Amino acid sequence: MQTARKLTHEPNKKQVKNRLRLITNKQKRSISVGIIIVIVAALPATVMLNSVQRTLVTQNAIEIENLREILQEEQAYNQKLMVKVARLKSPERIQEIALGKLGMVAPAKVNYIKVTNENISQDKLAMSKKYFENYKD
Repeated sequence: MQTARKLTHEPNKKQVKNRLRLITNKQKRSISVGIIIVIVAALPATVMLNSVQRTLVTQNAIEIENLREILQEEQAYNQKLMVKVARLKSPERIQEIALGKLGMVAPAKVNYIKVTNENISQDKLAMSKKYFENYKD
């Protein structure tokens, strides 16, 4: 018959010693040197990034100021154009051009028709149109 083996395995001290790794002072120093190198490299990069951002902010502020000046100039020009349009649309100017340059004449008499009954028949309306077509001063 076979004998049962012991299932638990206890490593001997030699195997345990090989598995454990002691951190020496040299290894500690190499870790600290690596951290210092990263910090020294990151510091100028951070300063450079900050200066680039400040430069961009300044450039954008100058551009905004230039655009505001252009906006004010365009608004003043727009106001001048609106005044010019109002002058060109004035009834006095239009009448002056019509009478002077185009040779038109002002009407001697203006006839107005007052409609009192809302239910005017189509026949009466047609007759009144016919009357005005035949009427000439």
